[in-house]
Amino acid sequence: MDEAVDGNLIFVVSILQTLFFVGLAWSLAKWRKVDIWGEFPKHKRLWPLLCGVLLLDFVAVPLLEEVFPIPEDPEFDAWLADMNWFQIIIAFAVCAAIWEEYLFHGLLLTWFKRKWGVLSAIFAPNLVWSTLHTQYDVFWIAMLFVSGCLWSLMRIWGLPLWGLMLVHFLNNVLAFLLEEFLP
Repeated sequence: MDEAVDGNLIFVVSILQTLFFVGLAWSLAKWRKVDIWGEFPKHKRLWPLLCGVLLLDFVAVPLLEEVFPIPEDPEFDAWLADMNWFQIIIAFAVCAAIWEEYLFHGLLLTWFKRKWGVLSAIFAPNLVWSTLHTQYDVFWIAMLFVSGCLWSLMRIWGLPLWGLMLVHFLNNVLAFLLEEFLP
């Protein structure tokens, strides 16, 4: 049965999903003795990398979208049409930034680095994270993977987890605004 999903339901599910995944990651971190919030040592290349990633996200991605358009998703567009701006920002910028960064660049990155080293910490969590974005085609999933790997480098080079959450939030807000206001 093909029923429309209420935007308010998506909003509530986003908040519950955030609470669930943050709670799950926190529980696993306590159980496996992983310090999610622990600071990685500061690296002198952090700020140029951060500027490069932001430039990639805010300049290169919109240009690439001209060549490789993101496929339309009528179901997702219907959800957005049923939500107000506040709900959209909370559900797709705040909640997504919190639980995705906490789980993938907090728990999994730290755990993989401790267990199997830096390369596995960079690639494994981002492989899972990028493939969860099923609304995109293969090209954009690959772009998310590359972007996630760069974000992992920022974390390993000393950007605190809250800093990645902020970058993720800004990225999602900008993506939404570009989608809304650019032709």
